[in-house]
Amino acid sequence: MVRSCQKEYPRRKHPAHMVPVERQNRNILLFVTCAIHPRGHFLATPDFHAVFLDACRRADAWRTGRYVIMPDHVHFFCTPARFPAVALRAWLRFLKERITKQLGATHQSAGKPWRWQADAWDTQIRDGEHYHEKWLYVLNNPVRAGLVGKPDQWPFQGEVNTLEL
Repeated sequence: MVRSCQKEYPRRKHPAHMVPVERQNRNILLFVTCAIHPRGHFLATPDFHAVFLDACRRADAWRTGRYVIMPDHVHFFCTPARFPAVALRAWLRFLKERITKQLGATHQSAGKPWRWQADAWDTQIRDGEHYHEKWLYVLNNPVRAGLVGKPDQWPFQGEVNTLEL
């Protein structure tokens, strides 16, 4: 019997959420991804896009900046709108509930209901270069997925607020 020398590390069932840290008098800026279950083509629609924009404007504890809505997840950047900041998880729960309520009967596609995954992935942006890298990743997501040929052809993207780092 051969034993492996490699350690087995525990696997995370949920994302680790680090407390945002103020750095050199810069704004706190987070990159967030919210996904749905089951995976499928549910979110990239004009109805969802309109509801997402409205919910971002009304969920005012954090300000949403640039975003891209994919068929089964949403990427966006956000920053606290006031200090002390409302916990990100609480704000995301409010945002998701508001979107779900506004969608009402259209909260399904082709007769299949979907639901938000309980958690979200978030990463604090360190500096301007990190922000640029993440934005290029988000912007090119529809191209990598084969949904469009060029990023500017994807209709489900934009900027709610201009965020500064």
